[in-house]
Amino acid sequence: MVKITGTGSDESGTVYDIDVTSRDVVPPTAVEVTLSLGDVTPVSPQVEGIALGATVTASPTSAAGTVALTGGGVSEPVALVSGAATAYVSPTAGTHTLGAHFTPTDPAAYAPADATGASFTVTAAPTGDVNTVTIGTNSYPLAGTNPTGSYPGGRGVNELVRLMAPQTITTTNSYGVEVTIGGDGKVSAVNDRLSSGSEVGTTIPATGYVLSGHGDAASYLSSYATVGAAVVLSLGDPIDPPPVGGGGGKVAAMWLNSWDGPAMADWPTDIRDTATHVVIGMADSSGSGTGNVAYGGGGLDRACTDAFIAAGGVVAIGIGGSSNNDTIRLLNETHATQMFNSVVAMVDAHGINGVDYDLENPSAWNVASMLSCSQKLKAKYGASFSIGLTAGLWGALEPLWLASGKAHSDAGILDYFATMNYDFPEAGNTSQLLSVLESVCSRVSGAGIPLSKLVQGFMCRVVGESYPNSSPQDVALSAFASNLDAHPELLGFFEWECRRAAGNNPAWGFFRSASALVLA
Repeated sequence: MVKITGTGSDESGTVYDIDVTSRDVVPPTAVEVTLSLGDVTPVSPQVEGIALGATVTASPTSAAGTVALTGGGVSEPVALVSGAATAYVSPTAGTHTLGAHFTPTDPAAYAPADATGASFTVTAAPTGDVNTVTIGTNSYPLAGTNPTGSYPGGRGVNELVRLMAPQTITTTNSYGVEVTIGGDGKVSAVNDRLSSGSEVGTTIPATGYVLSGHGDAASYLSSYATVGAAVVLSLGDPIDPPPVGGGGGKVAAMWLNSWDGPAMADWPTDIRDTATHVVIGMADSSGSGTGNVAYGGGGLDRACTDAFIAAGGVVAIGIGGSSNNDTIRLLNETHATQMFNSVVAMVDAHGINGVDYDLENPSAWNVASMLSCSQKLKAKYGASFSIGLTAGLWGALEPLWLASGKAHSDAGILDYFATMNYDFPEAGNTSQLLSVLESVCSRVSGAGIPLSKLVQGFMCRVVGESYPNSSPQDVALSAFASNLDAHPELLGFFEWECRRAAGNNPAWGFFRSASALVLA
């Protein structure tokens, strides 16, 4: 019932009091919203703790509000953008029916809505630390389960690793032996990739696991892991997972800019053999105002890239750079999905196994969207896909980069956090540059990012160059050596970039000397 009171007048101007009571007034009806729930990734079954993602679409697309995934938990609400949003939920162990719920910004304008998806199974996470594999009376130490690291599949020299769900196929290279163990604890198949040279990974069973060995570990599997053999995993004192990076876990990285080379295939052989990471600059915007990026391909030779990765290296493509400040955007889930899809296309086209974020406009990206893109990449390619952040620690960028580094580290998906220690006058003086490096260590660790993830970056001066904001090779090397002495846990260094390294005197001198310090 609605009662209306007030005054009004007729055509002659006579004023009347109005007092009307009506039972027929109907309030406006909120628009009904229909939700659709897309495919969930990764697919069922998964181990407890994994983040499951799905895209939710709403009709009409004008519906304003947030959506959340439900089923074994409730995700953080994500705002709809043009009628779509991607959300993530980490269900508890059990079998759940995943769903989605829409909460309108204005309940008078749009009605709440729900959608029901498929059934999904989540198994309990394994407890304890598995340290030893025993087959019969013969044992071998286990380096880790689903390890991270820049070696393909996280498997290092002479290491034996266990690979299991949520991974679905091994991402190791052909230099090893892999055996499949079923739910009964027995070897069901042997994949001797060392003998066959196969580049195809081994399928990981949902209820078992794969043991993957290199070198001595491969010989152990070849000798004892025959089909039908019982495998015993022993629990003992925790062992640290293999550190990220090649060369014994450290990083010696070289940037290669597509616009001026030299191409990786033209580097001296010892430089290619020494480098653990090559970062290619840059993937540029392929749609201004979006997260879509693409790489033109200059400086990359697929055969050279494949060989470098097969030997345990990382070839990553940098995303951004100052030339893309006004074009690339990473501000919401739509942008994160666009960037993820762009990286997938670059992996397919160029064979890369990592990305390096180098976004230099603080208003063009945020922590949550960068983290979302990174999580999608790790979920698709596994822990061995390298995620690097090359940060500019100045102005409004500094708190943004430090927050992103900590968020990636806390999520367990940060492979390295690099800093650009150049483009300022102090780079040309040893004591001043050392002071900068020590300040970087203090600010990075103070933000909660482990120094074991820190890669110090340098730009060395080309012969005959007058640019004062770069470092003579001896200045960079002396400052870095002192910084490394004070902080031996540092992950490593990078040099910007190979054209400059080739133009040094001696050519490639800093890279050779710094690599010797880090990889010794």
